[in-house]
Amino acid sequence: MAKTQGRIKAVPGAPLFKGSCGWMRGPVAHSGDLKVTVEDITFSPSTLDRLAGAREWVLRVRDIARVRREETERLVLADADTAH
Repeated sequence: MAKTQGRIKAVPGAPLFKGSCGWMRGPVAHSGDLKVTVEDITFSPSTLDRLAGAREWVLRVRDIARVRREETERLVLADADTAH
């Protein structure tokens, strides 16, 4: 990312954020990595969680209709046209 006149100029494909996270699939929690770019948000489960049935998913930013933050530091919900 390059900073230009107080704004961040995002490079397509370059991560804006990358880190470890957990994903709840019903009552089951999976650990993995979350990567956010200007185009999409990708969750990649750990090897162990892949064996337990977790799959990688990609949410295209252009498909996000709205984002709301619940009263917790651990939960952010994004509504999109397709469910994951």
